[in-house]
Amino acid sequence: MSIKGLVKRAITGAIFLIILVGSILYSPYTFTGIFFVVLVLANAEINRMISLPTVRPNILLSSILTKLTYLLPVGAMLGLFDYKWIMLLLVIILLIPIMELYRNRPNPMVNIAYSLLPAIYLALPLTLLVSLAWHGESFNPYPVLGMFIVIWVSDTGAYLFGTLFGKHKLFERISPKKTWEGSIGGGVAAILTATFILYRFIPLLSQWEWFMVSVLIVIFGTLGDLMESLLKRSVGVKDSGNLMPGHGGILDRFDSALTASVVFWLYMNIAT
Repeated sequence: MSIKGLVKRAITGAIFLIILVGSILYSPYTFTGIFFVVLVLANAEINRMISLPTVRPNILLSSILTKLTYLLPVGAMLGLFDYKWIMLLLVIILLIPIMELYRNRPNPMVNIAYSLLPAIYLALPLTLLVSLAWHGESFNPYPVLGMFIVIWVSDTGAYLFGTLFGKHKLFERISPKKTWEGSIGGGVAAILTATFILYRFIPLLSQWEWFMVSVLIVIFGTLGDLMESLLKRSVGVKDSGNLMPGHGGILDRFDSALTASVVFWLYMNIAT
């Protein structure tokens, strides 16, 4: 990458971090708002990615379901209405296959699957991520920030260790540039950061719990990255979008968080 490209990537990354961290920490409304923006942008990217001749998802109902899968639970968390309204999602889930009866499009089962994909792959993990901030009696965004720090350290470490020492491909069929050396080096750096630094500043979890959580975040964050690479490869695109110069699309920046948030949420609600 050229010097100009590196500078552009650094500036874009810095702006992204400032906006994300500021929104996470400022208030519950900016916290939930920034992830809704992420959802809207990622939903648009994935809709463009699956615009294939053989696939005709119900974009309207899919988009409504995806947004409401996030907005209804989050609105209930904010105390705006009762949790019973989440049951409205079942109506839209039923409407998608019902409407397929009348659309007369080829591959109806594929269309139904792709119509449901954004809600499952994007909205549900982001909703669980927001729910992490309400783990307890009051709003606390710091565990979510800690999760992102673990992911960022892992990604940065993987790039550095992979560049310096990478020889053995991690998953060449899906992501030719990733190496075992990079992934292990980045993962160790992230786990050490969580175990010896984050536990001091985010005491919601003990040192041992931060160790366990960071191991899960590193493993499933890497799998989330590979999952998104699989999606992109299956539709023949390099990046999910071009919103962030030097970084690709918004989905490229949150692919690890989508899977990591699910296992983090499960740990917080089962093991603690």
